[in-house]
Amino acid sequence: MRRRGFTLIELLVVIAIIGLLSSVVLASLNAARSKARDAYRRSSLQQLSVALELYYDTNGRYPLSTSCRADAWCVDNQATTWIPGLTSTYISNQPHDVTPSGIAGLVPFHYFSSDGTHFVLVTSMENAAGTCAGGKVFYWPWDGVSNMCGWWGGYLYVVGR
Repeated sequence: MRRRGFTLIELLVVIAIIGLLSSVVLASLNAARSKARDAYRRSSLQQLSVALELYYDTNGRYPLSTSCRADAWCVDNQATTWIPGLTSTYISNQPHDVTPSGIAGLVPFHYFSSDGTHFVLVTSMENAAGTCAGGKVFYWPWDGVSNMCGWWGGYLYVVGR
């Protein structure tokens, strides 16, 4: 008389297949989350660029970053307003980086620097692919290139004026 059921080998094979499939799904889910965080960062820099241009139209200059740190860079410290002078008149809430504790291998947060005539916004990105639609190379504003984005060394730059 033969018993019905599964052997231990058959059960182990099924468990191994389920484990393999779940690891593939988790890996693709993490990649999607990473791309979503990068999309949020890109959107944040775009919102801040628009707000900075509104500030410029009103005041004839960009807000100065000299009051932030000795190197004249303002860092997103998760405070309500981390770019001085960029009040709710220009943007309701200044966006913050979605990973304040940092990403392995990258320095977190958004950065802002301005001398009043030009501004530079910087954020760390997790994926290089598709960062800038035109694939442009980054140039500093005093090189004569304005209102562009560039990918360089793991960071996304947006330059104004």
